Amino acid sequence: MARLDENNVWKEIYTYTPEEREFERVVVGAFMNFEESIDITKFVKEYGWDDARLTNLFSDVIWNNPQLFFVSAKNFSYLMMEYSDGELAEYRIIDYQYSIRKEEYSQRKAEIDLVVADAMGKLSGVTDLVEKARRLHDYIVRICEYDEKAAAEIDPSPLARTVYSVLIRHKAVCEGYVMAYRYLLREAGIRSEEVFSDEMNHCWNYVQIGDKWYHVDVTFDDPIFAGKDPKTFPILYDYFLLSDEEITAMGHCGWKIGVPNTIQHR
Repeated sequence: MARLDENNVWKEIYTYTPEEREFERVVVGAFMNFEESIDITKFVKEYGWDDARLTNLFSDVIWNNPQLFFVSAKNFSYLMMEYSDGELAEYRIIDYQYSIRKEEYSQRKAEIDLVVADAMGKLSGVTDLVEKARRLHDYIVRICEYDEKAAAEIDPSPLARTVYSVLIRHKAVCEGYVMAYRYLLREAGIRSEEVFSDEMNHCWNYVQIGDKWYHVDVTFDDPIFAGKDPKTFPILYDYFLLSDEEITAMGHCGWKIGVPNTIQHR
């Protein structure tokens, strides 16, 4: 996770602390087992984490683990239980939802794995990171189209905003584009983060090439987003590997790194 300096320039990449990594393992493990609640008592009782920190990190963990495409945590809450003397007994995360049943997961994940393998095949013999990033950018543009129904909340399915949405449904809004691109980049050994703008109600990727970071907005580079037929209109690179100054000059405003909890469309 990056931080901005006074000149609105990314200066630092934040890495989870050991305690935060432990929290991530607990949350991801619970989701992969399709548990109905997640025991986080230790993080409240021993580490003194408050709800604000828990909420930010919980959302961040979900966003940073796109394999959790089946989890809908847009509305979740906490359950606190105390002993008679008022001492904390248990603290749990509850009320999140699963968009598929546990028995469906293996099939859905296998479908994703096949597409990921196909995407990685497009990188055969390629060592240049820029070319890898470009080919994966193009792969998503070719197989996915912008989902107007999901954007308009006509289709409220949680799957409309996930890796699965892009790679299997072939329709998505910006969250799906971002998570799928990040998923493929990770498989290719390229680090990326998410960038979001409340002002634009939009999100995109922040990609590391060498020791520098660049913006990539796959959604805006998809011709169908601009009403063009991707079969006849060339793939766009207007928003591919732009610097902070260049993405701002293109009209992307109010952006910061983090978890886009309030994204609705674009």
